[in-house]
Amino acid sequence: MSSSATLETLPTELLAAILEFVDDDGTTWLSVLTTCSLWYQVGRKVFSERRARYYYNAHRTSMNYDNVAKVNYLTKAIQLDPNFLDALLWRGFFYNAFDNERACQDFRAVLQRAQPGTMLHYVAQSALLEIENRDGEGAMEVLRKVLELPLTEEQQGEIYFHMYFSRFNISKEEALLDLEEACKRNYWLPNIYRLFGWTYADLKMSEKAIESFQMSLDIEPSVRALLDFGKFYKKSGNPTKAKELYEQARLINPLYAEVYEEL
Repeated sequence: MSSSATLETLPTELLAAILEFVDDDGTTWLSVLTTCSLWYQVGRKVFSERRARYYYNAHRTSMNYDNVAKVNYLTKAIQLDPNFLDALLWRGFFYNAFDNERACQDFRAVLQRAQPGTMLHYVAQSALLEIENRDGEGAMEVLRKVLELPLTEEQQGEIYFHMYFSRFNISKEEALLDLEEACKRNYWLPNIYRLFGWTYADLKMSEKAIESFQMSLDIEPSVRALLDFGKFYKKSGNPTKAKELYEQARLINPLYAEVYEEL
């Protein structure tokens, strides 16, 4: 390879091939790559991107953790890869649970940096309409544009997931249809079924709520699923069943503070 080569001039295929051979730890690779400055750059880039992807995936798979913990995971991903706009977008959604201004900062950053007309750009735009303007109808209109793009099934599922939240305060019955579309595409099923549970609960459809919470628990027996199921029973006037579920959650993660708040 020419000594004048730089990281930016390496073929995409070569970078992809290297990525396949970098292990999760990456330490051995980086120590070897120090013998060549170019390959060291490649190793650092690939290792950082892989670690960033790990932290990004953790926000979805670590259902035992609260929104603050998910924000922390995504922040680590962004620190490792500042161009990771998906992580920035999702950090905005989790910030929105407790800090609307920080959420809007992330959405604005995605809007500024994402290519116009892309899924990322539209989703950030819809989130700002929903949060800043309380314009659920406007957010829905933007998300409908996304469905006109060539998307994978998973991406379609994600859009219906976002549409659920935009439509929820307009019509809970219609919001259920968005969850059904996301479910058809196997999108984030443990979370989708928990949302089914809470929506059916709001509609006073207790049997369907119980079926949905149980489905979420069957798919992923997490602290989050157990706590939500327990909260449902507590609100429904069955503290005994609620305590049973909270105790199961405590056995899975005895350090999870919310368990003790409910017990």
